[in-house]
Amino acid sequence: MLVPVSSLLVPISGQVRENSRGLGKEVDLRTEGGEIEMDRRLLDMLKVPLMHLVNNSVDHGIEYPDERVAFGKPERGQIKIKINAHSGSKVEITLSDDGRGIDRKKIRNTAVEKGMLSTEEEKTAVEDEAIWLIFKSGLTTSPMITDLSGRGLGLAIVEDTITRMGGEVRVSSEYGKGTTFSLILPIRLATLRGLVVRNGPSYYVVPVQQILQVVRVPPKKNLKENARQNIQYKGESLPIIRLSEALRCHDFGADDPNEEIPVLIVAYGAGKIAYAVDEVIQVQEIVVRPLGTQLRRVKKITGAAVLGDGKLALVLDPPELIQEGLRLSGQAPAPIPPCKTSGRVLIVEDSVTSRALLRRTLENAGFQVLTASDGMEAYNVLLEEIVDIVVSDVDMPRMNGFTLTEKIRNDERLSHLPIVLVTALDSREDREHGLSSGANAYILKGSFEKSELVRVVKGLLL
Repeated sequence: MLVPVSSLLVPISGQVRENSRGLGKEVDLRTEGGEIEMDRRLLDMLKVPLMHLVNNSVDHGIEYPDERVAFGKPERGQIKIKINAHSGSKVEITLSDDGRGIDRKKIRNTAVEKGMLSTEEEKTAVEDEAIWLIFKSGLTTSPMITDLSGRGLGLAIVEDTITRMGGEVRVSSEYGKGTTFSLILPIRLATLRGLVVRNGPSYYVVPVQQILQVVRVPPKKNLKENARQNIQYKGESLPIIRLSEALRCHDFGADDPNEEIPVLIVAYGAGKIAYAVDEVIQVQEIVVRPLGTQLRRVKKITGAAVLGDGKLALVLDPPELIQEGLRLSGQAPAPIPPCKTSGRVLIVEDSVTSRALLRRTLENAGFQVLTASDGMEAYNVLLEEIVDIVVSDVDMPRMNGFTLTEKIRNDERLSHLPIVLVTALDSREDREHGLSSGANAYILKGSFEKSELVRVVKGLLL
């Protein structure tokens, strides 16, 4: 559920007034962009790190009134929290103050005293490297512990929490003039219920909705060379494939060659594959972190997750896992050929209202319409249904429109499909991202007209 960020800012405003009075300081808090919405779960997670940053500004950043006057500043310090829509499905929360700024030299000296930095490292550290030492746990330049700060936790809590949320932290500071922290976060918390498995030293997560059954089978030692062991599932014989083979990584072999082999029967669309792993750990709810722009084209992996014990696991992509399994077992499906236009449109949109509007618009224009609530569901539909064109939103849970577009373009059975992205993301970066990922058209919801959508769809189907 999306709620305005202002619901988080109201209690922070009262806390600033109370804390600044307690310290004998005068501080005004200004906020901007509170109407922007984020996932309620993300806002709940954001309370502690954002309050920590605000307390840090009040306690460490803003000077006492007499100091500010001596520095030629107004008596009242200023803290500003600004929320902006960022590229893609992200939001940027900027917290800035006009206080004393970060003393990089003092930070380096403290780090040396506490053994976090050697004397040689201190000499070679550049100014911008020194500022990141504030995120080290155990580093504090404050001579006393207050109710707000000075406990030596630094800003490690902030960085750790933001990273777990799938975001990133940026900091800049000018000594004597102030400090700015930027938190870049996803609008929605991408979570899924997944089965954690181990293969060799690596851990993976498979979405449970794609797992039909988990069984253990005895190893067969009399198989001919290059022959595959099979398993029976509801009258169907499925070849067993090592997960390491599908992921093209080193196979360390079973821990005990005499023990039974854990096998996952994975299904997506009409395909089924049996994958052997070294160990089945547990089912758990995980937060999926994106791989980043540099790795977004990595096949068979949709993201990463930090497990409850701190281990890193890669989240597997069931459709691509199925395709690779079918290929390895010699059952690769035939490409879906381009057919004569039947006017079948797949609308991909997570908003019920927007989905209904798009569907009504295209049905009134004479098109047959199929719908999906996100990119993952849409890709499943495309594997089973003949579709002539895809009209997709960008900002969606599980799989967004950019990723869906790239997956369609990389699938030889579907790469011929025209794709129209209909989105509220209107920055130049977003438009270029959409077109570079393979979209044929990019329509903004803010300037959306029914006739324009119909014209674009008809034009691409000619």
